[in-house]
Amino acid sequence: AALDIMGANLGVAGRMLKGGGSIPKKAFEAGDLLFKGSKWMWETDQQHRIHPEWSREQAEQEAANITNVLYPSRRNQAAMVVAARRNVFATPFAFPFEIARIQYTTAMRASNEIRSTNPTERALGYKRLLGLMATANLDTGVRHAARLFSGISADQEEDLRKVMPWYYQNAAGFFRKKADGTYDFIPMTFINPM
Repeated sequence: AALDIMGANLGVAGRMLKGGGSIPKKAFEAGDLLFKGSKWMWETDQQHRIHPEWSREQAEQEAANITNVLYPSRRNQAAMVVAARRNVFATPFAFPFEIARIQYTTAMRASNEIRSTNPTERALGYKRLLGLMATANLDTGVRHAARLFSGISADQEEDLRKVMPWYYQNAAGFFRKKADGTYDFIPMTFINPM
């Protein structure tokens, strides 16, 4: 059944790319379907390991529920965020709201799994929590490493951020010093390794 759904996702992704409209948007949507399909397959495998007594269909349904909650989805966005996306000035805030929702639901899911009496489920909860902590600190680690390799001090980074557009001043990312003495800003806002 997992291969059937993955195959269906591939078919939908292919039809999206053929169907006219904005190619970048369609390519993003097709990639999103493939990403969620692979995450659903991984979650199905995890649920089957946690609950070997479940049928494959039960594990697939639980995996679908988890995937819908723990991964980006317009369906789960608050009405306020959906309305804000229609306003050109509020659009930059929609993605951070979705990241916050995912981080919160992942933390809650991990907390519930850690409290489980099932050792396999508890291990999965710790894995989710470790992944959440790693991604939360990824930006800081990369910024420190980039400063070290580029020879940029924390004060210089703070000064550079002051002259950036307002929407990048507190954004996740790092600076890279180019050979000509100017700086590039590499944004990490849209990186989510989870």
